Amino acid sequence: MRINNIKGKKGRGRPPTNAEPIGLRLPPDLFEALNFWIAEQKENPGRPEAIRRLLAVQLARRQPKVLQLASPRLTPKRSGVGLETKTFVGNSGTTYLVFRSGSGSFHVLAEVEATGAARDCGAQEGRSTRAQWKALWDAK
Repeated sequence: MRINNIKGKKGRGRPPTNAEPIGLRLPPDLFEALNFWIAEQKENPGRPEAIRRLLAVQLARRQPKVLQLASPRLTPKRSGVGLETKTFVGNSGTTYLVFRSGSGSFHVLAEVEATGAARDCGAQEGRSTRAQWKALWDAK
């Protein structure tokens, strides 16, 4: 008995991704600090994801204001759209990475609610979240 509708044999190993693998060795103190940071996060990301997040925040602080995100998980809703970035330090000491899209919407990279983050950075209450972030953005 022959079956004509069998799909081709799948290849072995992990499917290809649009990313470069890197090997990384951490000294014990950095390894413990990374694990501590992961434990504080609501989502409890794995080590690779935690390293990607921390690296993205640090690079955004040190590089020009316009950041073209290359990772599929970090791309804006429309591909090819540059995002402006700024960092804000709230009164609580929390650092927030804020993205502004070409359409004027604001996105906050932190494990908190965007409105709470805006207020923590000194925005006036009683305004929309977008208006709060616009005022903070323009003031910086």
